[in-house]
Amino acid sequence: MPRTLDEIRADFLALHVDVATLSRDALRLEPSLRLVVSRGPVRAFASRADKYLERFTEIDADLMQHANPPMDINAALRHSARFQSYMALRESVRTLIADTNQSIGSIRSELDFRGSLMIAIVALVVSIISMFVDVSGLFG
Repeated sequence: MPRTLDEIRADFLALHVDVATLSRDALRLEPSLRLVVSRGPVRAFASRADKYLERFTEIDADLMQHANPPMDINAALRHSARFQSYMALRESVRTLIADTNQSIGSIRSELDFRGSLMIAIVALVVSIISMFVDVSGLFG
């Protein structure tokens, strides 16, 4: 038996709270040296975001089953108005998921940049050291 619109609304609201919590946690994450080396927390955020997107897709499919309005014009008008409120909630959750994924992507980009910067600094230090240290005896 298909779920009712009220059950779908409750699922969207619960998902909205979960995604908002993930978004808040992602925004509070400070890119650090530890995160550059070990990306565990970022992977965990991305995994949670993927699960929430899957949940959203399932709930959305249930909502679309209710898209056909009744044949009675008065009932159809009431259904349309009510359905629009569910679609607005759906759009809010979808936008929050997209924004959260963008935040996680920004964190990954920041970590990639910092990792590249660390490699460049190490290469610079090695090249400076090699200018002052005679390494010809090590290879010949």
